[in-house]
Amino acid sequence: MQIIEQHSLRDTNTFGFDVSARYFSAAQTPAEVIALLEFADQKNLPLLVLGEGSNVVLLDNLDALVLKLM
Repeated sequence: MQIIEQHSLRDTNTFGFDVSARYFSAAQTPAEVIALLEFADQKNLPLLVLGEGSNVVLLDNLDALVLKLM
């Protein structure tokens, strides 16, 4: 599991808007999800969980942890 700072979300939304997340990570296991929830809590960050990115419109950069479920 890798946490990336200032990550472009262009490839994670179907409209292809080039907005950035303060932090981004992809989780593949329940343990990774728990670790990322703890990271967001420690940093006092909101959490945005993304699936396929087709039901979200991203217009502005996000001061949050964006969690992509794999």
